[in-house]
Amino acid sequence: IRYHLQSGDLGIYLRTLGTSYVVSKVVDDQVEAYRFDLDLIGGLVPEVLPSLPTQAYNNYYQAHCPDGVLEVPSYQEVVFREIYPAIDLRWTATGEAIKYEFIVHPGGNPDDIRFQLSAPELVTHNAQGELVFNLPTGLVKEQAPYTYHKGGPGGDPQAIPTSFQLANGQLSYLIGDYDPSQDLIIDPMVMYRSTYSGCST
Repeated sequence: IRYHLQSGDLGIYLRTLGTSYVVSKVVDDQVEAYRFDLDLIGGLVPEVLPSLPTQAYNNYYQAHCPDGVLEVPSYQEVVFREIYPAIDLRWTATGEAIKYEFIVHPGGNPDDIRFQLSAPELVTHNAQGELVFNLPTGLVKEQAPYTYHKGGPGGDPQAIPTSFQLANGQLSYLIGDYDPSQDLIIDPMVMYRSTYSGCST
């Protein structure tokens, strides 16, 4: 695990080549948790770059480390650079939301981006184009992806039609025509509020 964010009952764990959603709930005074993994298929080992540090620090205590890991810094943004050739993955915690975005630079291929789902039978679309994780301990949703070029007519973002695609236990993106000479930003969103904390291992 490289970085972790927590918002209420949802924990999001950022791994070198994947993400884990962990949703917890209390049943009869016992905490139950379910972990769902999304593993990037064919990804490269990226350079991991945290930025926008906050003033918050976290302390972690585990059974294998009873003295704790203390004063772990927190960040508002983490970039996994070159997670695929000419593609970066950026996670950002804003004031009201958590989102991740793939930045496909010229020469990159968005068709390379594919996730292997640990339990694909739990994942569906809804009528709004959102991705819904129907976990035993609760629901996690990702908003329908907003994909765009920054340099549209008049300098405004140029939206590119995009949807989630589920097939053969994998998640990918179905993207309309775009200009491969420009950066392409694929931008789903998970609606939670938090900041990052993490370590380098």
